[in-house]
Amino acid sequence: LKSKYQKNSDYRQWVRQFMALALIPVEKIKEAMDILVSNKSFLDEPNIKFIQYFNNQWLVGSQSVDIWNHYEAYQRKSNNNNEGYHSVMSDELPTHGKIEKTILFQKQQDGEMRDKLFKIQQNPLFKPRVSKMDKEKLINISNNNTKLEQNLLSFNEYFIQMAYFIAKPDEIIDF
Repeated sequence: LKSKYQKNSDYRQWVRQFMALALIPVEKIKEAMDILVSNKSFLDEPNIKFIQYFNNQWLVGSQSVDIWNHYEAYQRKSNNNNEGYHSVMSDELPTHGKIEKTILFQKQQDGEMRDKLFKIQQNPLFKPRVSKMDKEKLINISNNNTKLEQNLLSFNEYFIQMAYFIAKPDEIIDF
């Protein structure tokens, strides 16, 4: 499947549509899956097994769609912040350091978090900083969602747009 993905742009788009399922409305996931399964040119044995796995694991299995779907989530659903914290911790603390240094580090982190929490509590409109690139991505997603809701895009066009967004999040394609 890897070489097929690398060599065949139509196949890449088809695979990206699976990734785009996380960005579309929950109530449209069945319609999206119908679109994916209707593409007979990719329904060979390995892809059928993948579709069965995806269905069993992510649609009707132990992983609720509400956990992995980002359609109405305006916050990240990733562990990037945790990884960043652990990276800082690794840089700041030696592997076999003194307990005093670890305690001091934790106190500093606690103070920073309490400060952020205080700001949020004092001003409900306070929003953490978001990078310019992340803002643009959110705007692109929001614009596509609005076009879908206002019937300016068919669902199929919207689904293609969101799959394209997976590949090139800073670009917009027009229909």
